Amino acid sequence: MHSQDNRFWDNTSVSAHYHYGSVLAEYSSFTYLTEDFVQSVDLYFEKETVGKNPWEEVFGYPTYGIGLFYTTLGNDEIHGRELAVFPYMKFRILGKEKLNLSGLMGLGLGYVTKSYDPERNPFNVVIGSKFNIHFQASLLVRYQLINSVSLDAGLGFAHFSNGNTAEPNIGINNATMTAGIAYRLSEKSPQIKNEFLPMKKSWFWEAGVTLGSKSTRSLQQSRHMVFAATADVWKPLTRVVSVGIGPDVFYDTAAETELLGRPNEQYQSSDQLSSGIHASVAFRYGKFRLIIQTGAYLLKENAVIDDFIYNRAMMRFDASKRIFVHFAMKSHLHILDYPELGIGYRWQNEN
Repeated sequence: MHSQDNRFWDNTSVSAHYHYGSVLAEYSSFTYLTEDFVQSVDLYFEKETVGKNPWEEVFGYPTYGIGLFYTTLGNDEIHGRELAVFPYMKFRILGKEKLNLSGLMGLGLGYVTKSYDPERNPFNVVIGSKFNIHFQASLLVRYQLINSVSLDAGLGFAHFSNGNTAEPNIGINNATMTAGIAYRLSEKSPQIKNEFLPMKKSWFWEAGVTLGSKSTRSLQQSRHMVFAATADVWKPLTRVVSVGIGPDVFYDTAAETELLGRPNEQYQSSDQLSSGIHASVAFRYGKFRLIIQTGAYLLKENAVIDDFIYNRAMMRFDASKRIFVHFAMKSHLHILDYPELGIGYRWQNEN
């Protein structure tokens, strides 16, 4: 019945968009360097899911793909331009095939033509490395003009920074209006309806260790390791959403360099340690979980960062029934601290 569903080109389409908008300047040192509006173009190759994996039906048959993105950054001489490539997923929010509203999110690698250099480009105070993490988000209204051609319009947001792997690391945010055209390369296969077993909502526990790397915020370009231990007790609420709570312990080897670089600061070896407790919410898609954590320092505050609150955005993958791995970005509100890799173990209540 679905003999042709295995062809690579089934359920695929390509689309291209033009973006026009502004750089969102967070600091005055960046504002006066922004001379022009942002103009961007993108090219997407995407494939619609039809329910071969039951999670595709749970999420309303999302679309996944690869995006190419090219943009100006408000000042060609100082900030240059960015070229990015990223995988993404697009989820339908409202509407049907003829007219619908979708949300797109992607995360990948970006390359900028200009970065900070103390001699050749000292005024670039926003980005300290040529290669960066690129985040892309869009809200798109799609109208099917004819059978294979659709028109897109909406809003876009782009962010890139190096995750504090080099200084400076303010990063750049772009907000744009978007318009484009999409072309379907093949007919769409019928959607598959799956039978779901009742889900288990039993508690489970996870604990792991992480390793991160960061630079100091004093433009010294030095590298430092950060170690952490973390744990959660989780309660599933639905097939998609779980909530949790747990402790953290951090060991930051950058503390000595950070504190001794400040006037009238003293350093003790215990300043490398901090601890806290966090609350988590997780959104599951198959073996992947997107986890958002917000924590507060307790017992031992962070000696370098004044903020009481810390955050993590995390992608966790269940490598087996018991073992997980993850990639995360730790931050203090909107200030990125460092990226980290983690591995851990799960205890599951089978009742």
